[in-house]
Amino acid sequence: MGEQVPDHNDQSAVPAAPALVTAAERIGSLDVLRGVAILGILVMNIYAFAMPFPAYSNPLLMGGTEPLNLGTC
Repeated sequence: MGEQVPDHNDQSAVPAAPALVTAAERIGSLDVLRGVAILGILVMNIYAFAMPFPAYSNPLLMGGTEPLNLGTC
């Protein structure tokens, strides 16, 4: 009775088309954070592809107790 039928010709509900952002609009610290996250994923994928599955949770199962290896765990 009181229901309104949506008007599919109403252009006010259409979102704007995506556009590229300029260098001035980018947030540098957010780009750095994304880069660090990608590198962290890369390090963990190296462990995942190089060792058996249980070593993904505990990389020390395969040895590698040198300081550089411990720093990446």
